[in-house]
Amino acid sequence: ITASIGMREQFKETAAEPAPLLIMTSGAHRVDMNKVGEQLGYQLRRASPAFVREHTHQPIGGVAPVGHARPIPTIVDRALADFDELWAAGGIPQAVFPLTYDELLRLTGGAEADVG
Repeated sequence: ITASIGMREQFKETAAEPAPLLIMTSGAHRVDMNKVGEQLGYQLRRASPAFVREHTHQPIGGVAPVGHARPIPTIVDRALADFDELWAAGGIPQAVFPLTYDELLRLTGGAEADVG
């Protein structure tokens, strides 16, 4: 599983501060930020490494689906349901752990979506 951290920006009468959105997908998929943003009603853009580190305390390439200082809204790619076993990053690029699609949904409280 790869973690794509985007910044969601919701424009209202007052400018909103960018907030993180964690999108979990397979390494073979690329997240279509426009498609996901339209589904959610947000404008999305890729987060910088500094933004990812600030909100997860983890480096790009090692972002775990859970264990962040504050909960991060999470989207889980429905395509991951095709796999019996998933491997997610464990907070650093050199650590992974196995889980199932259902476990990923339950652990993250994530919403299912088509992200590619």
